[in-house]
Amino acid sequence: MDLAVVNSDGLLYEHHEGFAELQKQKPFTDATLINIASVSKTFVAMAIAAAIEEGWYWPYFFNQCGQ
Repeated sequence: MDLAVVNSDGLLYEHHEGFAELQKQKPFTDATLINIASVSKTFVAMAIAAAIEEGWYWPYFFNQCGQ
């Protein structure tokens, strides 16, 4: 598993945990390629919904939706 926190200035935090290949005990690194497929859409949608619920303003998002 990999976790990265970024903002407009760049990478704020990065952490790798677990194995890229469990049978070979190959560790997960920042060079490990993963396929997350369409799962990322769910995370983005939930993040936007949570931000809107908390009152954050997303000008680009709203401009694209015509609001």
